[in-house]
Parts: sequence; C-alpha cells; structure tokens
Amino acid sequence: MAVSESFLNYVRELLEPLGHLDEQRFFSGRAFRQDGVQFAMVMGGTLYFVVDEQTRLKYEDADSEPFSYNKKGGTVDVRKYYRVPDDVLDDVDAIVDWAVEAIHAARAMK
Repeated sequence: MAVSESFLNYVRELLEPLGHLDEQRFFSGRAFRQDGVQFAMVMGGTLYFVVDEQTRLKYEDADSEPFSYNKKGGTVDVRKYYRVPDDVLDDVDAIVDWAVEAIHAARAMK
C-alpha cells in the first residue's frame, strides 16, 4: 500500500509542534522517529502510533484497530501500532498529546 503524499504532508504539519523528527521509508510507508525512537508510521492514508498496555485501551475505546497485513495463511495484527482515530487527526492539540504518549510508549519498549 503506497503512501499518500498529501496525507503524509498533513501528518508532517500535525506533528510539527514536536520539533525535529526523523523520517524514513518503512516498508511501503514512512516511519517517524524522535531521538532515534520510532513512534509512528504512515501506511497508505493511515497514521499509526505505538501503544503500550495502558494506551492500547484508549485506542480500543475509540474503536481503533491495530496495524494489520495479509500474508499466506491469514491476517497478521501488529498490536504495537494502532490507527490514530479520525477525531484525533482533526484536533491539533489532541494529536500532539497522543503523539507524546506514543513517544513515551516507544521509549519504554526500547
């Protein structure tokens, strides 16, 4: 699934308050890192944040789903990454708060 450049630019703008972020190709998408820690990825037109046991509940309560892909034999859910809910994507303050939580979760896993 190719990255939507217009969506990628939108995500860059949303995450701008976090300061300098490294960005690199990640499979068919893009990964975002802060200080060497990957906390987000964009696949197609979807933004995913890293979750931990505490934040995963927040995503599930918002009817978000984990990143998944198909492979021979079925679908694989990657429960480390969850889709950022649409209402969060539309709220500049909320997206930064959720991104900071994702950064903390990613650092704790490292």
